[in-house]
Amino acid sequence: MKKGFKFALCIFVLCFFVLNCYAKTNATIQQQEVIVLQPQEQSQGQLLEVIAEAPKNQASDNGFIQVKPAEVPKPLPPVSIQVEQNIFNRNFEKTFDEGIIKDASLILGHDAMFNGFVPNAGHAHNTINNQVSLYGVKGHFRDGTIYNFSFAPFYDYPQYSNFEHRLFEYYVKRPIDKHHQLTVGQQRVPTTLDGCSSIFRLSTGRRSQFGNKYNNITSIGAKVSGDWDRVEYQAGVFDTGRFLKDTFNSAPEFASLVSFKPIRNTQKYGKLKTGGSYTVGQRETSYSVYSGHAIYDYKKAHVDFEYAYANGYNGRFLSAAKSYGYYSTFMYDITPKVKAFYRFDTLNTNKSLAGKTTTEYTFGMHYYIKGNKARFTLSYIYANNQSTPDSNRFFSMLELLL
Repeated sequence: MKKGFKFALCIFVLCFFVLNCYAKTNATIQQQEVIVLQPQEQSQGQLLEVIAEAPKNQASDNGFIQVKPAEVPKPLPPVSIQVEQNIFNRNFEKTFDEGIIKDASLILGHDAMFNGFVPNAGHAHNTINNQVSLYGVKGHFRDGTIYNFSFAPFYDYPQYSNFEHRLFEYYVKRPIDKHHQLTVGQQRVPTTLDGCSSIFRLSTGRRSQFGNKYNNITSIGAKVSGDWDRVEYQAGVFDTGRFLKDTFNSAPEFASLVSFKPIRNTQKYGKLKTGGSYTVGQRETSYSVYSGHAIYDYKKAHVDFEYAYANGYNGRFLSAAKSYGYYSTFMYDITPKVKAFYRFDTLNTNKSLAGKTTTEYTFGMHYYIKGNKARFTLSYIYANNQSTPDSNRFFSMLELLL
């Protein structure tokens, strides 16, 4: 335990040191440098070239040389040159002139978290852990096919402790046409919107209670995804084994998620997305999960809601229990870099038994660096438990995604 604590603390300190170095460097380098050449900034070389092309001097009849002044060229229009910079002002992408691989870039993601747990009855305790760390490579083959291989060495699930269980995602994604893509390999299963989203893109930095129960896994499968102006969807067939454990031991499961966009991104009305998901399968016992979601963005405000019902589920653990949960989040942009949020989150893990409901109230704030590439989160969670004492938790989290 002490070794794990020291290692996690070193990781946490190292991340802060890297961000501090980045902040000093970024003080002089902007995300986009724009160089504008104004008309009056004509170079001396341009004027000499114009004079050289002017008509030659003519001799007059009286022997004197008649000199014609060089015509001043018309001003050139301003020219803008944009220079892209990434989070550490480096390019982590490598391109290849030959071979089947066209380009490759590193996947570097780290999520370190400090968790202070204070129950209303009992002893308090603190933990520092690596919620998830992703390392790998992604890019394109010469024919345009996308590949992704990522490894999660600190994914802390005791039942998935072997090396092969740490192979988080490895897949190829092939464009079918302008709107469709086919993904084959180990990937996220589209069971509930919160459950299949990357943790680095979650609005509060933490998955909802039912998203963590019903999903938060990867599995081998084939998925077709589509995206149009008014609708987007994912649908596929997946193995019921998780993280390469107990693979191909039963019939495959079907999982799908669809979102409609009745209000697209407009200045007057904002942006609205609504839809749902459906998953059904069998692994020792049959299970099915249904969900519905809605997301609304208007100027600086963000609101989301999702409800899910499970007649058995196959997430990190297999369960035949009937369960349900829902959450709602409100987020507001105080500044372009600072966002405050509040979430109400409840989960009943077994409808057949009393005292199985837990409700969490979360208050927090994000500080962003370079968009979503890095953020620091502070949050407080009050948990109301029907079967155990209520608790207070304090989180500080640092996320890096290069």
